[in-house]
Amino acid sequence: MSSDHHAQRAGTQNEPATQPEQAALASQLALVQRHLAAGDFAAAESQCRQILKTTPGRLEASLMLGEALSSQGRHEDALAVLAALVKRRPDAGAAHYSLGNVLNRIRRYSEAAKHLHRATELQPHFAGGHCNLGIALEQLGDTAGAISAYERALSLDPNLWQARTNLGIVLLKIGKPDDAATHLRRAAALNPDAANTQFCLGRALQQLHQPAQALPCFERAVAIDPKLAGAWLGLGFVLGMLGRFAEAAAAYEKALAINPDLGAAHHALAMLRREVADAGELDRLRRILANPEGRAADRGAAGIAIAKILDAAGRYDEAFAAAQDGNRLARAAQLAADIRYDHDAFHAENDARMRLFTPERFAATRDWGNPTELPVFIVGYPRTGSTLVEQICASHSQVYGGGEMQDVPEIAAQIQRTAPEHWTPDLLRTLADRHAQRLAALAPGKLRVVDKMLDNVYHLGLIAIMFPRARVIVTHRDGRDAALSAFMQQFVKQLAYSTDLLDASRRWHETERMTAYWARCLPLAMHHVHYETLVRDFETEARTLISFLGLAWEPACLEFYKTERVVSTASLWQVRQPLYDSSIGRWRNYATHLGPLCAAVGVDPQAPTGTRPADIA
Repeated sequence: MSSDHHAQRAGTQNEPATQPEQAALASQLALVQRHLAAGDFAAAESQCRQILKTTPGRLEASLMLGEALSSQGRHEDALAVLAALVKRRPDAGAAHYSLGNVLNRIRRYSEAAKHLHRATELQPHFAGGHCNLGIALEQLGDTAGAISAYERALSLDPNLWQARTNLGIVLLKIGKPDDAATHLRRAAALNPDAANTQFCLGRALQQLHQPAQALPCFERAVAIDPKLAGAWLGLGFVLGMLGRFAEAAAAYEKALAINPDLGAAHHALAMLRREVADAGELDRLRRILANPEGRAADRGAAGIAIAKILDAAGRYDEAFAAAQDGNRLARAAQLAADIRYDHDAFHAENDARMRLFTPERFAATRDWGNPTELPVFIVGYPRTGSTLVEQICASHSQVYGGGEMQDVPEIAAQIQRTAPEHWTPDLLRTLADRHAQRLAALAPGKLRVVDKMLDNVYHLGLIAIMFPRARVIVTHRDGRDAALSAFMQQFVKQLAYSTDLLDASRRWHETERMTAYWARCLPLAMHHVHYETLVRDFETEARTLISFLGLAWEPACLEFYKTERVVSTASLWQVRQPLYDSSIGRWRNYATHLGPLCAAVGVDPQAPTGTRPADIA
């Protein structure tokens, strides 16, 4: 989002002239500014050229001529004018600023950064220069430089809403939705009619699992700009999180009316649709998938949507081929965004965790943490029934379902900056107390708060030290079903391993390997839920689950699908339906394609569903 506005004239110096000439020139320049403000760029160009005939090389007239030309889409003409101005006036910060802006517009970011950096050197107190330098640096992949530039702009002008929006967008990209929301709220307050700001604030709140707060942001965005397809997509997703599926589908249809090739919207509709899609829908998706000019992310999402539709129609070989195509493209998009999965490195990290968190360490630190019983952690591998388990728990009046909370991974990242030999009781207790206070504030009066961040399975050692009376629920599912399901699913939050069947399979095995280790040595109450058993004997398993939480049974837990709460995972539709067992043994439909998968999970291709690998049984 550019900071182009007439503040670019800050710091310009006019050539000497007589007072009458100055007055006439000021009047002409004011007329140009009015034309620009009114969007009459042709008139602004004409007026600038008249000024430059009588006063050749006039700085401010040249700047505004460049702006008028660029605003008409004549960027090369604008570049010619502004490049000549920079050559003639190399120490004019406004000239470098204007040239950098045009270069930003035509995506020549490296050249833009050079001129905008020079502009900030010449006019260090001009906030707009720092803001637009941030845009160029962000596009060049210099995230730290972009953040620094936006922060410098805001230190000079705290009310520069463009810089706040841009900073919020960058923070959102690097996984800091809380910080992003802070800046985007301020930007939205400064300019409530900026559709993109409202859209990005909605995305930040969505990522913070606050759909009720995100909803009006997306609604405001599409009211301001009904052609903003991404905002319709975001609106559909939060409506789905809130269980308003018909409205969600309508929002996705709006997005597709604007951008028929928006793969994410097609995929979202496929996930909501209960009936088999018609041939026309499949043809549209296939065109998106096959379009070499389309974005890899959209094409990948289309492939996964095709796979879902064909799977529902029982056309399994075609479904698997579509999933392969979709995931190949999705992985290309991940790699372009530097999202990677290195299984060998991940395996080594887990070996290091096992060496660090030993029975001896747990014994030495058993009095370090907070003794609250509030936290409950659901951990495991995706697509193993974890959302269903959370929904059962959250249907109890004394339980709050917090969804996939980022707190523990952030605490783990923080504490990793201190060598384990320098950990102290005060450090761990402070971190535990702070988190316990957050949970209590999140769910006043509740006895249990469920955190369903599945990857906390790798942080259970730290959790055991911080919360020695926490409860851990581990969800399991046949590795063939779980890995296949992950491979054929597009997740809300990208999982680097799910776009490759072998990586998805090896990750499942690694999750089970870590779970087996914790089962041997973790000093926490642990309860294991096997998806196949849960579906086969639901009431018994549900009662056992609530008993494990230390709570009295409530019949509402059997009617989990009636519980109104936010669900933000890929299972948001399923957990609002009565229990079904059609996904058990789904792997058999794809058995001819699963040789590498079976080898990676460590289960014989002919073994019954639910078989555990021998090496981790």
